[in-house]
Formats: sequence, structure tokens, C-alpha cells
Amino acid sequence: MEDRKDLSESTWVDLKLMSIEATNSHLLYANGLQQVELLVRVLGIDANGHDEAISDEELQSLELFDARGTDIEITLQKVQDSYSYKNDPEVEYKGWGWGYRRNAEILPLSATGDAPPSPTPATSTHERRVKIYLHTRTAQPLHLGFRITQQGGDVFHSGDMAGGVARLLSIPPKVYSPAHYTFRHDHRRTELNASGNEVDFICYTLSLFENGARIEFLPDFTVPGQVGMLDLGKDIQQVGTYAGTSLSGGHEFHTYIERAHLPRVPASVKRSGDIPLVLGWQTPLKRIGDHFASLQPIFFKTVDHYGNAHNIGVSFTEDKQALKLT
Repeated sequence: MEDRKDLSESTWVDLKLMSIEATNSHLLYANGLQQVELLVRVLGIDANGHDEAISDEELQSLELFDARGTDIEITLQKVQDSYSYKNDPEVEYKGWGWGYRRNAEILPLSATGDAPPSPTPATSTHERRVKIYLHTRTAQPLHLGFRITQQGGDVFHSGDMAGGVARLLSIPPKVYSPAHYTFRHDHRRTELNASGNEVDFICYTLSLFENGARIEFLPDFTVPGQVGMLDLGKDIQQVGTYAGTSLSGGHEFHTYIERAHLPRVPASVKRSGDIPLVLGWQTPLKRIGDHFASLQPIFFKTVDHYGNAHNIGVSFTEDKQALKLT
């Protein structure tokens, strides 16, 4: 029987198959985090017309290009490099990027209309397959092809074959209105702190809904900008009012009133995907340092499971008895 080929060698003379197909969706948000999964399939053919597998090195020579011949840049990069969600200023790169690793925290958009087909079964044991993941920060369509470079230097373009181009569409990141955010809260409770002073508090949960479907916030992408707000009143014995927030799925509330008694996030509101907040009253709550009576909102940044960013502000209502979006 003929010895078929060592993958470290290059014996094929042409490509019998070069295809690229989206396997989860043709559509993605241009937020730098959401990805389109693409399946690349390559099969060589030797001088005698036999199927041949390309080598690992040749498969790793994979490059992407815009099949329409424009100057769209498609860069091999880590997905985290394409979106600055914790640091300012934002990254300079604004175009399309790709890599071999899936960002499992971010969900793809459900395909509608032009749904991607199920991946085509392999027709040869020598067919090589690899999954790649594309993300973008620019809202524009892309006709995506790829190149493979043979060890001898010859470059093969997928656009020369049927199925060698994937047509993708990116849309601007979603911006939600206040009506999409919902506050839930449990009953008001009273506890005693270590000094025997009464502390009342209500634990809230901030959730996001669209068309009745809950959209989760991601704890790894939640960054408090200001950790609390405080009203100490004019009299040292007056009720002190304060608030704090926790990370999505967190156990502790965060506030700059270190001496205030803050409860742990109760199980009733500690649900992964929501933002827990607390509003509390304590008598007496002594003045701390140079803090003066103020009602500054809590501002924090977070990202939902589709990769869209949220800049959220929460403040007191006028009677200081509830929280509201600002």
C-alpha cells in the first residue's frame, strides 16, 4: 500500500478544497468581545490526483483577507487586546481581529434569516480542519477569505474556490434605555452592628431585560467607578444613609464607609448575572474624616453576556428610601 504522507512534509501540488463557513452566526456586535466562530477546511491533492493532508506548519500559515479587495485589516490578536473594558484610554485598534481561542463568557447572537448551516461532514480522512474566532470594533460587512502558504512558498487563496468566502455582518454595539433595567429588592431588615447600633438595610438587584429575555452581566467585566454614596446629616446623632454595590455574583458589598455594618449579599439577590446593591440606614453613623453630607451616585461599568458595555449610575430617591437609575 502506498505510504501516504508525513504531515511534516509537503507533497501536495494543489488544493482540492478550501472553504470557510460560519458555524454559530453570520452576525455579531462590533464591541470587540463578541465572536463569530468559523470553520476552515483544507485538503490538498498530489500530482497523481490523490488526496493529501497539508502539514501543521502550512495550516498555521493561515492568513485572513477581505475577498472584496478593500483595505480592511484583519489582524491575528487576542480578543482581550481588542477591547479595553477596564483601562483607559481605549485601545487604538478599531478593525477586525481573530484568534484560535473562544471567549466562552460571551454568547454569539442568535442567527435569524441567514442561519449558518451545520458544518459539512469531511469527505476525506486527509481533510484538515481548524476553528477560528473573529471579532471586530467596526460596524461594517466583511467578505472573509483566507490564504495558505505552502512550504515551497506558493500561496493559495480560498476565494478561488466555491465556499471559500464567508459573508459576515457586524452591527453597532447595543445601547439600552433605562426601561431595559429593572430593580428588584427584598424586604427591609434590621440588624445590630458590633456596637449595638441598629442598622436597617434593603438589598437590591439590578437586572437587564430585552423583549422579556434576561441578559446577564459578567462579573469579570464589572468595574466599580465609585464604591459608595453617603449622607451623614448635620447632627452627629442623625441617621446616616449609605449605599454600596457588589460584583455580579459577589458575596460582599463595597462602600467607603468602613465602619458601617454592611450585610453579606443574601441568597435571594445573589444571582449570577445581576448586580447586587444595598441601601442602608444606621443610627448613629459618625462623621468620618472630612466626609460631608452628600448624595453622590454610584457609577460602575459592566459588560453583558453579548459583549456590550454598560455605564450605569445609581442614586437615592428624594426621600432617601430607595435607589434609582441616573
